[in-house]
Amino acid sequence: MLIKTTIWLIIVGFVFLRQIPIKSDFITSDIFNNVYVVSKSDLKQLNSAGDVLNTYSNRNLGVISFVDATNPMRILLFYANFNQVVFINNKLSPISEPVSLDDLGFTSVGIACSSSQNGFWIFDTRNSQPVLISSALQVIYKGTKIQFTDSLWPAPIYMSEQGKKLFIAFQGKGIYVFDQTAKFEKFLPIQDLKYIQVMGSYVYYLAEQKLRVLNLENMENLPYVDENQQYDSFCLINEQLVIADKQQLFFYKKDHLQH
Repeated sequence: MLIKTTIWLIIVGFVFLRQIPIKSDFITSDIFNNVYVVSKSDLKQLNSAGDVLNTYSNRNLGVISFVDATNPMRILLFYANFNQVVFINNKLSPISEPVSLDDLGFTSVGIACSSSQNGFWIFDTRNSQPVLISSALQVIYKGTKIQFTDSLWPAPIYMSEQGKKLFIAFQGKGIYVFDQTAKFEKFLPIQDLKYIQVMGSYVYYLAEQKLRVLNLENMENLPYVDENQQYDSFCLINEQLVIADKQQLFFYKKDHLQH
């Protein structure tokens, strides 16, 4: 017998909308206010009401390591275990054959993301540098090599091209920022960094059990959610905040009556 839980997280400054039982390893979103839920090799696309619109799975490629829905018409899926990239459309149907990064000469890739420059980025962990690959699968740029402070840095957890910048985040460490030709610009240290979403000139991130927002224009760093929360990932759609805790999604909206 299934028992439906009604426990939801109270967040000051937000109004609770709905709770949906759905398993997730992580979530992300797109400009059309869709939420993408990843659970092992399965991907679900939900609308802002929490309805499942489309699903995708390719168990031959294993676990989905990262999803970039920056371009909802050309969503990128990265499979770290098999070192492959898959592109799907807004209905979650494949639009090309999987790209083998091994065949391109990159046998150790930490993450991949889409590019507005008619291609996609990878982070070459062997050389500690971002690489831009064209849609014709040719190398366009090989970026500045990152000089890590120690040899124990984890694999990147996030990479996204936003506003002619490339952002690469490392769990527990911080964010490296490059220009659109992959030249290093700056490092933003963030202790205990757990999850991140870049939206335009704002970086929303989860660290030390708090959700904060960093304004990249003036570098103002403010709490987005004040209190501690035990959740694993989040995403933003319009004025809604969606958070995930492995078993459920919680939808909230900003409470503009609170100051």
